[in-house]
Amino acid sequence: MEGSRVIYTRDTLYKSPSSSAAYLLGRSANGWFEWKNSVGVSLGEAMGRYGATEESVNE
Repeated sequence: MEGSRVIYTRDTLYKSPSSSAAYLLGRSANGWFEWKNSVGVSLGEAMGRYGATEESVNE
């Protein structure tokens, strides 16, 4: 861990963004919203799957 960032140093395959986020966060998580790039854009938004807010992820 570096500050508020988790650095994962081993290649591991997960079936979904949510399962990988849940593993690293230690709780249930919506990976489409939790994973963000360096400027804060969520994976869902970057992939055109969801808008910019968590509310749109839950629709």
